[in-house]
Amino acid sequence: MWNVFLCVGYVAFKRNAAIAYDAAALVLFGSSAYYNFPLGTLEPIHHEAASLLILRHYNKQKGSPLTSEEIIAKGLTLYVSNGK
Repeated sequence: MWNVFLCVGYVAFKRNAAIAYDAAALVLFGSSAYYNFPLGTLEPIHHEAASLLILRHYNKQKGSPLTSEEIIAKGLTLYVSNGK
């Protein structure tokens, strides 16, 4: 077993920080992570926000944007708004 430091940025309120952590942990580690809230209680917007933060990290590491195939392979969920 190993420990991972997961920085989700600055969050003003404890509950919001816990939600941000849970969303990022779900994206990165799936159901095997330790969570603050029961699985299934996150809204899709939390999952998307975590995916976007993680995507930015991967893009910076790689030096170029990830391809669609790489995004899917990493389990990042990005929702596209139709403007309605």
